[in-house]
Amino acid sequence: MIKVGAITNIEVSSHIPKIRNAISSAFIAYRGGVVIGAGLALSKINTKSEMLNKALKEPRKRILINSEEEEENYDPGFVKNLTTNKIGRYTEVGVMDPVDTLCACIDSAISIVCLLVKSNGIIDNNQ
Repeated sequence: MIKVGAITNIEVSSHIPKIRNAISSAFIAYRGGVVIGAGLALSKINTKSEMLNKALKEPRKRILINSEEEEENYDPGFVKNLTTNKIGRYTEVGVMDPVDTLCACIDSAISIVCLLVKSNGIIDNNQ
């Protein structure tokens, strides 16, 4: 049983979806396992496609840019938690992603690329 407390009912209502998401992620991780997070698992994948390799490294770059950190090299399996600044094994410092979630993200990205290739273009409203 998980008890959620807050000052107002509105605050409780805002916490419930986050708690459900956390519980779901824990079950998925338990069932399928975990890999090193923060984009590191993706950035370590090497394929025959230079374009795909570049795309797989982009999430890690974005995380570093958003946290205003520089890339650092640690021993294999070690990582820095950018929130707590702790350095250690990824399972000990909490930098991990469920395998099933990572696979679903890759699958979605590939589906989007296939759609773009088949449609011969995209309209970008960003300036």
